Amino acid sequence: MKKKLFAGLIAAAMIALTAAAASAATPLSPQEIVEQLAVPMATANDPDVGINNFYSAEELAEIVRILDENGIELEENSTVMQMVTNGYGLFEETVITAICEQAFGRDSGWTLEEQDWYNEQLTRIGSYESHSSCLPGPDNMTAADAEAFALASVRKAYGEDLPLEDRSIWKLYRTFTPADRENPETCWFFRLQPRDMEHGSYSVSFSDSDPAESVSVEGDESDWTDYTAEQLLTRFQQIYSSQETWPQAVWQLLHEMMRQKKPDPGEFQYPEFRGYQLTGYPEPDAQEISREEAIRIARDTVKKDRAALDSAILTEYGGERAWLVKLVIWAPWDRTEDPEAGSWIVTVDSTAGTVRSLRDDCSWYEAYIPEAACRKAEEEVPEKPDYLRIAAEAVRDQYPGLDPLDETEYRASVMGLYTCYVDFITKTIQHGSISVVLSQDGEVQELTVDEEGPSCDNLFDRYWKIHGYFGQWNQVIWVQLDRDKTGLKAKSADGKILKATHFPEESSVRIGHEEAQKLGMKAAGTRRAEVNTCVLVDAKPHPVWIMRIIAGEDAVIGIDAETGKTVFTEPFDVDETPHYVLYSMPKTWRKLKKK
Repeated sequence: MKKKLFAGLIAAAMIALTAAAASAATPLSPQEIVEQLAVPMATANDPDVGINNFYSAEELAEIVRILDENGIELEENSTVMQMVTNGYGLFEETVITAICEQAFGRDSGWTLEEQDWYNEQLTRIGSYESHSSCLPGPDNMTAADAEAFALASVRKAYGEDLPLEDRSIWKLYRTFTPADRENPETCWFFRLQPRDMEHGSYSVSFSDSDPAESVSVEGDESDWTDYTAEQLLTRFQQIYSSQETWPQAVWQLLHEMMRQKKPDPGEFQYPEFRGYQLTGYPEPDAQEISREEAIRIARDTVKKDRAALDSAILTEYGGERAWLVKLVIWAPWDRTEDPEAGSWIVTVDSTAGTVRSLRDDCSWYEAYIPEAACRKAEEEVPEKPDYLRIAAEAVRDQYPGLDPLDETEYRASVMGLYTCYVDFITKTIQHGSISVVLSQDGEVQELTVDEEGPSCDNLFDRYWKIHGYFGQWNQVIWVQLDRDKTGLKAKSADGKILKATHFPEESSVRIGHEEAQKLGMKAAGTRRAEVNTCVLVDAKPHPVWIMRIIAGEDAVIGIDAETGKTVFTEPFDVDETPHYVLYSMPKTWRKLKKK
């Protein structure tokens, strides 16, 4: 019934939009499309309990079709267009934000009125529980007065001659935050973000009630002398946005400024930083093929209709000039869902127009640095020690009976950039995990081995290591944990609570976990409720489904597995509430916690 109703609502929306566009004889604006199509579609696809925050592939395609009919074009490599091209859906908030950027701009701050309207739309689709106004009231400073005070404060701190009103130099971002329970002061915030590397950035914040006494001004002026290579690149990304959109002049400036830095070959990003030092980014001359022609050649080479342009820049290294063109096919989350998904970098000779190479699934920076320059930079990086082998040998030396490389007993994880962390994670409950910390040059700094046998004190942690976050466990795993703890001892409070709690099979109760979760979300009393954990626990007179509900204020809710009634509601704090509250009855953990 709901699907039929939903289809009728969307059909009605399409008729209304078509009639509105025809009668007005002018295209619909992005705001009108959000209000009349995107938001109604998002609310119509919500379930009876909770919210659905995802447009289906069909819904997303319909939104893009209406945008196109009204002359609103999204970039082909944008998230929205890639999902449409590849036949996927997308988060509602992401789509609505993309449409709003067409109306209000992407590279400049939205007005308070635009922010307020945007937040109202997100409230309508359930992203926010309630609409919090972004607009000052009659008792507050006006936006104009607040902005004038903010600019005057920057000038007082950093120079009276700063042309801060010039929007060709600075983007201006502003927010107004009314007082609430957590922030008793109504506040203003302004940020001046430069559009080039020649000017500094500034931020100002102050309370509406007493701006002169509460004002705080911070500045980051345009002296990049002390910046590291990493800080310099970060600054470029802040000012010029995503690298794939940079014009040749910005790449050339990065090249010149990066040449003044001395990146450490031991740094994780060294090949990228060094590559920018080695690579020139000239403007094409009359003898060279155009950017458009290089893109055409790349598309003909990749031969994938769904591939979208990601970037195309002219590079020079070792006296050779070439266009680097990157094409992409995005997958939603998992590459296995789309065998064609991936990225391709085509190197096109800028004079002859011939293809020098076609590479796929390269490092992110290889789209901007020629292959030879990449190889040169990578050759300068010192070879890393074999951290896994060194860690395993250290464990064997100190604990001769352990073999951390036994794949039936452990899985290995190697992480870290400068300090290396090697974890041998247990696959069985018979022993714990092993951790080894090594310096960058491979010296063992710390070695920790959990040699204890299984007990109720460590069983939960070992299950977590074996099966992942317990919020994702099904009831079968909890039932197995219940069997595995039989006969085990407990010394800690957590262990005693686990020992005293039992987990029956889902088939033993009338209400399964899916129905229980709907009842739990309904009991939370908010449409934005989301179930984080759900476990069936033995209790009297009936077993109880215990759930952590993420909402405006998180809670732990118990639902009777036979009657569906709410048995208890407890507050939940991520930093304070212990895990056992999520898998044991309040009567049990309160009693054992006191002992």
